[in-house]
Amino acid sequence: MSVFISQNLYLTTAIQPLTHCRIGIDNILSSSNCTGSAVSGFPLSNAFIEQTYEFFKPSGTDSTVLIDLGSAQDVNYFGLVGRNMGSVRLESSTDNTTFATVLDVNDGSNVITMGLFDTVNARYFRFTFFGSTQEIVKLNMGVTLDMPRPIYGGHKPINLNRMTEYRNNNSEGGQFIGRTFKRSGFKGSFSWSNITAAWIRSYFEDFIFKARTENFFIAWRPETFPAEVGYCQTSSDISPTNQGVRDLMSVSITAQGYDVESGQ
Repeated sequence: MSVFISQNLYLTTAIQPLTHCRIGIDNILSSSNCTGSAVSGFPLSNAFIEQTYEFFKPSGTDSTVLIDLGSAQDVNYFGLVGRNMGSVRLESSTDNTTFATVLDVNDGSNVITMGLFDTVNARYFRFTFFGSTQEIVKLNMGVTLDMPRPIYGGHKPINLNRMTEYRNNNSEGGQFIGRTFKRSGFKGSFSWSNITAAWIRSYFEDFIFKARTENFFIAWRPETFPAEVGYCQTSSDISPTNQGVRDLMSVSITAQGYDVESGQ
């Protein structure tokens, strides 16, 4: 699980510092604007649904997914949940002929990845998945929600806080016989304070609404802790609170993270 940050974004163009959280819930990809060959029974459409028990399995070696957005749109991130992965390349084009590399990543085998880069305005994009055994559980692309304040103390990193349910087997005499997992995953909390009410209403309220039904990628401090990124769903409704000082608000997210290793 890692965040990959392009050099230009890191050096010059990020609006908010890369010590501030990035949330990737915006997704402009769908079955209607993406094409790619798939193994029978594992269609490309599986990569765009919220259910994680189904996945897209590209056919062949070094497979591509071509994206035609219909018109030029801004993009500054992609999110990927995958198994048996190799390296991944995202490219962009204005004419569907000449493509320029946006970002190359290699996050290992079983991955939850966010790629962050300077805003690209283009109609055509292309993913190349290098290898022949990939299973793409989720693929997002769009514009991140960049939090205007950093997270301070009290944060629970999503990949360090497991949420496991066990079934313990004991003998009548109390001897330990064995243990099996019923389910596993991760849990995390994200909290911010001193955010203007205007920003909450203009930008964050849309995320609150979407998070009721959609999963999201989140990296709480991409520059400092690039390995701490999750693919999450909220555990309860998100409720901003008025702090009573200078029209400022605080807000928290409690989230359950997907465990790509176990597939749960």
